[in-house]
Amino acid sequence: MTNGRRDEWELTKFHGRIGERIKNIRQSRLCSQKQLSQRSGLSQSQLSRIEAGERAASLYSLSKIASALRVTPGYLMNSIHSKQSILR
Repeated sequence: MTNGRRDEWELTKFHGRIGERIKNIRQSRLCSQKQLSQRSGLSQSQLSRIEAGERAASLYSLSKIASALRVTPGYLMNSIHSKQSILR
């Protein structure tokens, strides 16, 4: 695997982990994609593709999703849970 392909593969994995994290947080809060869509202002299809790792979320989108889930954008991108990242 060339460095370019390896970097692309790593980036795809990163987007997938963010999507998984968004989905896990959303589900733990008993929130549907439709509800998150309404709270974040993003379309339900956009959220679905982000959660599935099919689409990379922009920083703006991550900010909107994080705000709707009441966490920081860093919490969505970090694999280590931090109590300080949860907004009270």
